[in-house]
Amino acid sequence: MGQGAAAIAQAPNPLLLRRSIIIFLGLFVIGVVCASEDETPPPPTTSTATRGAASRICLSNQSSALLQLKQSFLNIYEFYRPDALISWQHDGSDCCHWKGVTCNNLTGFVIALEIPAPDFGDVIAGIAVDSSLFKLRYLQRLDLSYNQLNGAIPKRLVELTHLTHLNLSYCYFSGQIPVELSQMTRLVSLDLSYNPGLLLQRPTSSQLFRGLVHLEHLRLDRADVSMSLRDVSMSLSSSHDLQTLSLQGCNISGPVDESLLHFQSLSYLDLGSNKLESSIVEGLCSLGDITSLRLRASFMTGAIPPCLFSLPFLKELDLGGNHLDSGIPNLQLNPISSSLTELDLSGNRLTGSIPSSLFNLSLLATLDLSHNLLTGNIPSTHFNLPFLKKVVLSGNSLTGTIPSWLFNLSSLEELDLSSNHLLGVPSMLFNPISSLKTADLSDNSLSRSVPSWLFNLSSLESLDLSNNFLTGVPSVLFNSNSSLTTLDLSHNSLMGSIPHLLFTLPSLRKLNLGSNKFSNLLTNFEDDLYSQYLEILQLDHNFLNGDIPSFVNRLRSLKSIDLSSNCFNVTIDLSFFFSVKGLAALDLSNNTRLTVDSSHSSDDAQGSSKDSPGIQSLRLNSCNIQTFPRFVCKLGNLVSLGLSNNNIEGEIPFCLWEVIRFGGLDLDHNKLHGFEEPAQGITGYGLSYMSVSNNRIEGEIPTFLCNLSLTVLDMSENSMTGDIPDCLFKSLEVLNLRKNKLGGKIPDQFKSTFVYFVSLSDNLFTGKIPKSLFNGSFLRVLDLGNNKLNDYFPSQLGQMKELEVLILRSNHLHGPITQQEFPWLKIFDISSNYFSGYLPHELFRGFKSMMSGTPKHKDELIQMVGRIEISGLNFPLEVLKVPLEVEETIKGEYRLFKEEVKKELIIIDLSSNNFRGRIPEEIRSLTSLYVLNISRNHLVGSIPESFGKLQQMESLDLSHNLLSGVIPEELSVLTFLEVLDLSYNDLHGMIPQGNQFSTFPASSFEGNPKLCGPQVNRSCSHAGGDGLVEEENKQIKEKGWKYGSVGFGFAVGLVITTLPFLFMNRAADWYRDRTDRMIDFILQRGDALSPCFVSNRSPTQQNEGARELVLEIGFGSSK
Repeated sequence: MGQGAAAIAQAPNPLLLRRSIIIFLGLFVIGVVCASEDETPPPPTTSTATRGAASRICLSNQSSALLQLKQSFLNIYEFYRPDALISWQHDGSDCCHWKGVTCNNLTGFVIALEIPAPDFGDVIAGIAVDSSLFKLRYLQRLDLSYNQLNGAIPKRLVELTHLTHLNLSYCYFSGQIPVELSQMTRLVSLDLSYNPGLLLQRPTSSQLFRGLVHLEHLRLDRADVSMSLRDVSMSLSSSHDLQTLSLQGCNISGPVDESLLHFQSLSYLDLGSNKLESSIVEGLCSLGDITSLRLRASFMTGAIPPCLFSLPFLKELDLGGNHLDSGIPNLQLNPISSSLTELDLSGNRLTGSIPSSLFNLSLLATLDLSHNLLTGNIPSTHFNLPFLKKVVLSGNSLTGTIPSWLFNLSSLEELDLSSNHLLGVPSMLFNPISSLKTADLSDNSLSRSVPSWLFNLSSLESLDLSNNFLTGVPSVLFNSNSSLTTLDLSHNSLMGSIPHLLFTLPSLRKLNLGSNKFSNLLTNFEDDLYSQYLEILQLDHNFLNGDIPSFVNRLRSLKSIDLSSNCFNVTIDLSFFFSVKGLAALDLSNNTRLTVDSSHSSDDAQGSSKDSPGIQSLRLNSCNIQTFPRFVCKLGNLVSLGLSNNNIEGEIPFCLWEVIRFGGLDLDHNKLHGFEEPAQGITGYGLSYMSVSNNRIEGEIPTFLCNLSLTVLDMSENSMTGDIPDCLFKSLEVLNLRKNKLGGKIPDQFKSTFVYFVSLSDNLFTGKIPKSLFNGSFLRVLDLGNNKLNDYFPSQLGQMKELEVLILRSNHLHGPITQQEFPWLKIFDISSNYFSGYLPHELFRGFKSMMSGTPKHKDELIQMVGRIEISGLNFPLEVLKVPLEVEETIKGEYRLFKEEVKKELIIIDLSSNNFRGRIPEEIRSLTSLYVLNISRNHLVGSIPESFGKLQQMESLDLSHNLLSGVIPEELSVLTFLEVLDLSYNDLHGMIPQGNQFSTFPASSFEGNPKLCGPQVNRSCSHAGGDGLVEEENKQIKEKGWKYGSVGFGFAVGLVITTLPFLFMNRAADWYRDRTDRMIDFILQRGDALSPCFVSNRSPTQQNEGARELVLEIGFGSSK
């Protein structure tokens, strides 16, 4: 015991102790190093504000990598966002405190970089991702969205092995998504949406997602996937925990099927703007965790499954812009069982009335049923909807009176009932508790006076009652606490003097009384009654006369006044308007008895002051002006000038280009013959819109126009010659040079990727169609008709998914038409060329906009070129007055359509080419078609009976082909058909009668000698036409009965006379002998029998064969 204690008490061996300490320290160092190399840094839990109080933790290599990355962004940030990365400095500051940077508090490594930037549009060239980014190899979160990064997505992203969240949305990446991203196995969230030109196609998709087993959130909106939905689901099958799947506008095809049910964890699903073309499967109702379901504009058909409204967690349901054609389901649910807050069923073909049960969705905040076919009254029962903020029922056929409960919803802020057939609003409303801010009741059938309580809604800021039948306004004072800032009473039947009480609304800033029947300006109201804040006043298209200066002087805050299209019969001194403080926009156009005096305007137009910027928009169209008013050059802040439809002669003065802020010039329909050349460089770089169409301008296009920043140029219908200068195309988005004498080749110099409208028709252009036209994908109108272009059908046109009008008529274009899809095309005119081959079936399937019920284009055809800011107000820069002229060949003559492109003008003209084959049956789906012309080709076959479904058709020309068969009776139901030409084919039979067919002349059917009917004065029972056919059929039937009767009588007689002898041997021998003789007798008179007995065999063979045939049929073989 003592020895043990002594042993323990002994001093330790120094050598062993030193060795143990060294081993321990070594293992500790190794552990720390390994931890720093391999351990994933903890997630960021400290905010920037918290880190600000901590000591410096940023590592030098991380700081230098960030500064190098900043340098690569300088061309974006320094010009557009100079303060964005201002905290990123070389001053020794802690990079972990820089904006958008998050570090691990222990290791100092950057673990999050989030520097999203605004969308810069097409201003500067993009940049590539700098290599310094990959030095931040411990990044867990990376957000570079909304930056102008171009090229392919870098494969080196796989070096960021700790990355869990990657957001590269709204950049400019293109090309195939690199399959190497599949190695980023820790990714939880991947957002590559809204990158133009980004591709994800098979088999890359399957390989890409195979390794992303932890992926929970995936957004690829607007990437070109080009796969079926089932293939997409199979590619994502490894991502079992997917919660967010957003594939909007990815060119995915349908149908929607049960493959989506593999992702039972889905809470957000967006498949909008694809080509699913199927019904909504009820299987979607098994996605029990879904909170947002969006299938907008995906060509969905059929009915809405009621079970969708019973999904327990569903908050957002968007089925708008489809082809759903049933009624809205009548919901059988407990008011508290649904979580739905947003319901959008707009832009479908839903029928019937609005079910009252829809308003039992007690949590509803947004309801949009607009642009359907709904009828009946709005439910009048009072509903408890405490969260409802927005109701949109516009664009239906609702009738009756607007129920009062809509104005007593405590949370309702926006109400849109426009474009219905509503007859009235409640005449009285007591104690309204509405929070309503915007009410649009326009385009209905409201009559009588506007009820006064509408103006007493204290929260109401905007009220639109335009396009009704209102005849009066309240005659009592309005609520002194009214918040109304915008009031639109235009396009009604208001008459007499302008009511002075309209000017007592204390907050009113914009008042529109245009297109009524007012006759006198308001001149007798008290100074203290007019609105102190009225800035915009529209009085156009009335019958006004009176003292304009006295009226304008009382409106001391006025910035814009429109007095166009009235009956003023006075002389106006423009110098008065130039002296009105604050007035920025003046329109006196279309007052034919108004005399404009500008003799004193030169001195008063000197410019502006700090308090009064002076006139910025001046419209004097149709004011009988003879000479160019040069005083406008002294309006230093002039932005927009309109002098169209006058009689101005001479040249356009060069001083206009010296107005620095000048943005828009409209000189259409005058007698101008040219431009004054500027003596020196042009300073008016702001000019973006210029229209000088319908003048007498001669010579070449002036090259000094290249120095302007034109985005819209209209020089159509002049007499210009020569080539188009190459330099003209640097920024053009809209170009109209039609109906000149320009020639040469069209320069392949379009620079902007936002080219919308190009019309060069009716010139002398030669060569090929320039490929630079298709640099972007925004082209909406292309008109190159009536030139001498010699090219193939451009394959790049298939990339123009926004194209609405394509006119290539009367050129020397040739070759086949490639199978392309034009979902928004309304006018397709390639007539009078040398195109050949078969008409592609896929081409007609792709004309989605020509099918009835197709959702409208998200933007109507460009009418507004741009908007300008004038004294803090937003004005249209200029209306694009390029009336589209479509020349259609109808019955051998040209018919000129002079109207803007609108939804009912749907035209296909393929005439005068070399197409062959049959008429594609797919045309039957184009039920919105207005004109169809396939004449003067080499088409064969019959006229499709399905053409009877083209109920909107007004002109059909199939003449000068090789069509055969009868004219389908189904065509007689086309009650809108005004022009029909089936001449010079090989049609036969009776021409359909009734409806429009009774009105068509004989020339519609000439060149078809086998047609008969009253239209061609040819009876169907006599020679010619169908009478020959019927006579032949009659003779054939008579011969058939004749031969049939002979044969039948012979068989019956033979059986009756021979049956008793069949049981006797001697009788049988006798029978054979007699039948042989009978057959010989019959064969000698074979002309009395059917030709089937005549052959090339010898008489002996014929006798024997015939005998065997008769015996075998009647009695069986004798052998």
